[in-house]
Amino acid sequence: MSGALKDHGLEVPGEVKTETLDLRGAGTALAARLLAEVRERLAPGRCLEARFDQDPALALESAALALRHRMHWTLTRAGPAEWRARILHRDDAPLRGITDLLARDHERLDRLFAQALAAANAGDLAGALARLRPFEEGLSRHMEVEDRLLTPRLDGDPDTLAHDDPAVIMLREHREIREQAVLARETAEAGDVAMLATLLGMLSAAMAKHEAREEQNLFPRWERALRGRDDAAALLEQARTLIGEGVG
Repeated sequence: MSGALKDHGLEVPGEVKTETLDLRGAGTALAARLLAEVRERLAPGRCLEARFDQDPALALESAALALRHRMHWTLTRAGPAEWRARILHRDDAPLRGITDLLARDHERLDRLFAQALAAANAGDLAGALARLRPFEEGLSRHMEVEDRLLTPRLDGDPDTLAHDDPAVIMLREHREIREQAVLARETAEAGDVAMLATLLGMLSAAMAKHEAREEQNLFPRWERALRGRDDAAALLEQARTLIGEGVG
């Protein structure tokens, strides 16, 4: 399961603070209570040591999915009387593969974009442009990994896939998002802050839908395709090189 990290465990970095999360007695409300607690309490630099009186695997995986896998978890004790799990924020967890790298890069790009949008809404044209330029460069690197490195190897020739295949949809949306990002940056360079704020608002909605579709539809498919491949480690290193420093 994508959040579990059961294959190599989940060590707590020395600077991370550990807290106890007791969910014994939650009964049928386990999944809802777990998600609420993790939303409220988990952050970079904090580890939750969770205790359960029922198998929590499905609840943990559901919470990880709802949080776009910002939480990483591993079972440290497996019943039958008590289960325990270690939960870390993704920023504190070891990189577990290409899709984890891409998800972290989604968040990095989202932060840059949010800063650009906030600056544009505040009328700060220089501040918006200072963030749009690295955003556009990072977006191009990210899409290069997905379009050129992964799709031909893991999905096949896009020309042979159905028009509604997730990989084909991704490639089409990549072209559209690139065009919108270039237009936004050129609008900022032209000094039209009002139009820039409008364009970034539209791009924000498109990116959110696109990233969600990728993570729900393509990431699990790519994870399955990568299992057992002799070149999986090499592909990860190539992806890290293409994306650049600062992620994973």
